[in-house]
Amino acid sequence: MEFHRCMLAQYGQSTKSQRKVYEWVERFKSGRTRVTDEGRSGRPSTSCTQDHIDRADAMIREHRRITVSKVAAHLDISIGSAYAILHDDLGYRKVCAQWVPKELTVVHKRERVEVATQFVTQYEEDPSVLTKDCVEKFLITVYTIFFLCYVGTFG
Repeated sequence: MEFHRCMLAQYGQSTKSQRKVYEWVERFKSGRTRVTDEGRSGRPSTSCTQDHIDRADAMIREHRRITVSKVAAHLDISIGSAYAILHDDLGYRKVCAQWVPKELTVVHKRERVEVATQFVTQYEEDPSVLTKDCVEKFLITVYTIFFLCYVGTFG
């Protein structure tokens, strides 16, 4: 089949099988004009609503150690739907039993560096601002600057 050979030359191993290519050729020959999926009948999802997403996000921000089952119970949805909201819609993942964003964006990294730089500047101007309460935050901030500037990248 000529279409499949052309696709193999263009896309290599990521090309669909010859059978799938043939099915698509037949669909376009019969009048199909778009590659997007056609609408299907069936019941739409009622659990992954914007209200549930917003409420789940608020729960995570309030208590990072909350479990998926507790989110599901609070929203009165299935555990699978709660997990999909947390993982797919909100982009959280579990790390050390806490929900955290999957990745820091370039903006997040730059904000952290700016805050850390402000801490260092304040300390250089007046060392007494560094009280016991903020020593831990200060050290975390300094380590963050070091990591982002010398080990990590800004994207």
